[in-house]
Amino acid sequence: MKSISKYIWVVWIVLIIELLTISFFRNPTSDCDTNAYVVVSIHFIVTIITLIISDSKYSSIFVWALILRTLFMLWDLNARHIFTFPGSGMDSEYFYRIAVSVSEDLTQLKEPIRSGFYPKILGVLFYFTGPARILGHYVNVLFGLMVVIFVYKTLVLLNIEHNITKTILLITSFFPNSLIVSAILLREILPTFFVVVSLYYFAKWYKEEKLWAFIISLFSLALGAMFHSGVIGLALGYLIMLLFYKHSSKKFVFSFQNFLLFIPVLIFVFLFSTSFGDVMFDKFRTLEEPSDIFESTMLPLGESAYLQGFTVNNPLQFILFAPIRAFYFLFSPLPFDWRGVKDIVTFFLDALLYMFILYYFFKNKRYFSQNKKLIIILFVSIVIVAIIFGIGVGNAGTALRHRQKIVPVFLVMLGLMMQEKEKTNLLIR
Repeated sequence: MKSISKYIWVVWIVLIIELLTISFFRNPTSDCDTNAYVVVSIHFIVTIITLIISDSKYSSIFVWALILRTLFMLWDLNARHIFTFPGSGMDSEYFYRIAVSVSEDLTQLKEPIRSGFYPKILGVLFYFTGPARILGHYVNVLFGLMVVIFVYKTLVLLNIEHNITKTILLITSFFPNSLIVSAILLREILPTFFVVVSLYYFAKWYKEEKLWAFIISLFSLALGAMFHSGVIGLALGYLIMLLFYKHSSKKFVFSFQNFLLFIPVLIFVFLFSTSFGDVMFDKFRTLEEPSDIFESTMLPLGESAYLQGFTVNNPLQFILFAPIRAFYFLFSPLPFDWRGVKDIVTFFLDALLYMFILYYFFKNKRYFSQNKKLIIILFVSIVIVAIIFGIGVGNAGTALRHRQKIVPVFLVMLGLMMQEKEKTNLLIR
């Protein structure tokens, strides 16, 4: 793991050097698109070489993860007239237009923008390089690759055996929706990256009891929440583990003192969300009254909308309704909502993975022993995030994009569960 950790910095350092170079030599008459394609081509080759020499055991998976994401990127840039990836289109065009506008007038960085930080970041990039769209795509490709690498780092940290690690890496690398969101001009891959970084440092705290690792984990989630507030729900699961899990006994200890400690944690979360609510919780900024929340669950838009017949008029109904919306968020488009081949393909290539992992959890929980507490907390964290997203999401297309943000949590949990089951079976033999 040390080798891949060392070499991934090369990827970013080389990119920064290239971007600074084209920025320095850029002039108003230069063709920024041609320059950008040259930068991407050189960097792609350097990254392939870096991946090959960094880790002999899994380097081929990392290389193909990069190649496929790059091919998807090139398709989205040059062949959308033949086939358009889900999510590419209106939103990605909007991000690009706003980014170009910001690059031409950086004073807009101070102004609130409906889509948050992502187009501002692209705008700053384009300010130095010119509005070469491929650069925005390629940065997403690299973040997609980093997601794969950090899933690997987390599995190694948790001592997951080779065959299971390889299986999880293959899913992480070639999961269709992960390939797509890494290649198109959407913000989805950035919160996914911060989620997996957070997960890695949370696992480091779990294994080594280092408080600084836990702090970095929460900080990473806060960065992810700046792109979409829903991922902050993972923090609640992490904080439950911090307060009630004892490393010495490897058990949850529930006591009156623990619950008293939970009160200042909740106060801190409240104050933090109040202070930074305009940045992190823009998803719910317009919800001023409890009735607004109830009404927000009744606004599914688009052809893939679901649960249109439900009405919520009071807090009790809301509590009952939230788990149903979470269920639909994770598993839609469900068979009884299928409208055609596209929905069927989406279910089998995306939703079925989440369904399988949660089925695997309930079917095999009797095997959990060594890492049982961590598996339970990851499951609880997933449920919390699903409820948060479920409240604000009302159609299968949007759910497809948003649940991608917690794919790393699902896959690391799957790796842990597979390891626990295999160890138990070996003991039985």
